[in-house]
Amino acid sequence: MALLNNALIALVDDDAQLRSLLQRFLEKNGAVVKCAHNSDQLDLLLKQQPFALIILDYMLPGENGVQIAQRLRAQGNTTAILMLTAKGSEAEQAGFSAGITGFMAKPFNPNDLLNKLKGLLQSQHGNNTTQLSQPLVQPMLQRVKVGDWEFNVAQKTLSSPEQQITLAADEHTVLKLLVQNAGSVMSEMKLCQALGKPSTDIAELLVIIERIRRLIEPIASQPTLLTTVRGAGYKLVLGPAP
Repeated sequence: MALLNNALIALVDDDAQLRSLLQRFLEKNGAVVKCAHNSDQLDLLLKQQPFALIILDYMLPGENGVQIAQRLRAQGNTTAILMLTAKGSEAEQAGFSAGITGFMAKPFNPNDLLNKLKGLLQSQHGNNTTQLSQPLVQPMLQRVKVGDWEFNVAQKTLSSPEQQITLAADEHTVLKLLVQNAGSVMSEMKLCQALGKPSTDIAELLVIIERIRRLIEPIASQPTLLTTVRGAGYKLVLGPAP
């Protein structure tokens, strides 16, 4: 089984040959890789879709890797970042301060890179090792059974034989992301990011989770569909309520 299981990775390096080699190697091992050679191209990628992880070279034209990481963190982007560097401990110290998640010194063994990426992906998703056996980028069904309700993604509604409820925008955003990653733990950080909130601002997220539970759970105070995984996040189970 491929180690990286459809994880969507942004690869940023101005060395075209190395960039091409890394892209082929990572895709051979199950990743979906989008490439950029500077910060402007990375910004375009990040506007198009969320990524599971960013591989960022330290030495880049214009903004270097540390400066890019500082800017992304200031903008509220919490995606895991692996920085490639030949600069040693001095660059690593600056990188940690900038919010870099991990480092890989050049030249590196490809297997070491795979192990590092797998570890970062697991950490980013609540250390849930089973999640890596499922795609991190999944196709989105338009109608999904959630408990006794049918969730219509496009219409932003929950329907039962008796009634139809139109979800608030924040409820729809959170439920859609949970459905896309059903069976896997979604961290508070990822959910806050989807809402456009700082990762430390979880009070509003907790309110949204409780509102969703009141809608889909037979007993909201005893959730069986949308459960809390202590210290990791939340997990949604699709299908009828048990």
